[in-house]
Amino acid sequence: MRNITITTLTKEKMEEVSPILIAYERYMENIGGPNWGYEHFMKELPRKWELSFLMTQPLQEIIGYAIVSERDSRYHVHRPFLLPQYRFSHTRFLTKTLLHRAKESGLAEMSWITADKITGCEALQRFADKQQYLGNWDNANFFYMSKRLNPAS
Repeated sequence: MRNITITTLTKEKMEEVSPILIAYERYMENIGGPNWGYEHFMKELPRKWELSFLMTQPLQEIIGYAIVSERDSRYHVHRPFLLPQYRFSHTRFLTKTLLHRAKESGLAEMSWITADKITGCEALQRFADKQQYLGNWDNANFFYMSKRLNPAS
């Protein structure tokens, strides 16, 4: 997608942008969504600072982010998020970015918490169900799951 920059969300970058992300979370809470605070964004998780990322537009406006870590040898998406005004036009881009980064992570599986209309997990579920991007990856050995539909044992 033109003019979108993907930046790895290092711990230092998270310190810098956490007030903006928390403001986005508060906005989502006002329309009935879940809410994350500073402690959620700064929590140490395996490979979190390597796998999480920001989506920005020109002038560094943050339009979305994904908080990702390694959990049980899976590329685990804790928090995909797009601002509401970008959901229609950028959900596919966010999903493709997550899938591409999952492949690049070297992990064999991908998981996420729940399909959530507020943060955009429902798009992950749709794409995973269709397995729309598997054919584009040579020797891709990815298994998609949603804990909402297929709880981990």
